[in-house]
Amino acid sequence: MNTLLKNIAFWTLIILAVLFFYKFLSANRPDHVEVSFSQFMGDVDQGQVARVTITGSEITGEYKQLGPDGQPKRFTTYAPDYSDLVKDLRKAGITIEDGRR
Repeated sequence: MNTLLKNIAFWTLIILAVLFFYKFLSANRPDHVEVSFSQFMGDVDQGQVARVTITGSEITGEYKQLGPDGQPKRFTTYAPDYSDLVKDLRKAGITIEDGRR
């Protein structure tokens, strides 16, 4: 096998391993429902979102509605490059936390 094919195979395996572990770790959050960004913004407009934590493009948060366990329902979504996001969240009275701390 030549060097180019070995390098391609090596990096393909590395990428697949990273994707596998990411999927595995995100699957371990059964209390988080993944929603589309459009659904999230609709929930914001309807006053259903209580708080969010923004970490890069990932947004996690809690709905005002409680789940069957008496805890707030949690969600995860990913934001596109939307410059008015924080402004819209503040206008809706949502608590915003920075997840980079």
